[in-house]
Amino acid sequence: MTVALATAPPENPEPVHPHKATHRKPAATKPSAPADVIAQTADKTAQPAQPAQTQAANGAGSEVSAIGQLSSSGGATTPPGRQDVERLINNTENGLINIKRTLNSDEQVTSTQIKTFLVKAKEALADNDLDGAQTLANKAKVLLEELTKK
Repeated sequence: MTVALATAPPENPEPVHPHKATHRKPAATKPSAPADVIAQTADKTAQPAQPAQTQAANGAGSEVSAIGQLSSSGGATTPPGRQDVERLINNTENGLINIKRTLNSDEQVTSTQIKTFLVKAKEALADNDLDGAQTLANKAKVLLEELTKK
């Protein structure tokens, strides 16, 4: 004699792909706002946004960008001069040459990094990338200053 047992399906069936379980956040309940607050908000949002005034190509206009001031120099930045970058490279090279003490292994690594930055700065200078050359030369200078502090 065979007896069939009726089984109820489990309340939380296992997912078809147990390694790909989905997680859902419970629905958040928001308190309802009074009608007068909703009306005031609608009035404020219905007004068109004032466009931010942009600076003309000739430098006219005194409004600040919508994202704020982009540099600390107040817009009076000038690209570095070629001679200034060359001077920075040469001074850094001479500073490295003038270190007369024996460098430990970490300092030798730093010295190699300085030389690499200077080579890349010279390459950027040859490509007329004055900003890139100045950035690389400044990195070399900062490393040299760290090296000469010791």
